[in-house]
Amino acid sequence: MTQESVMLMCNNCGMQRAHSARFIGNWLLKDAETSADE
Repeated sequence: MTQESVMLMCNNCGMQRAHSARFIGNWLLKDAETSADE
């Protein structure tokens, strides 16, 4: 999933920007860790 997709999901769910930014930050950290493991 791309960062753009995550942004669209957050917008579609009507999340607040602060919440979305925090969610995306956590998702990117997890994605980075997953990529490092591969």
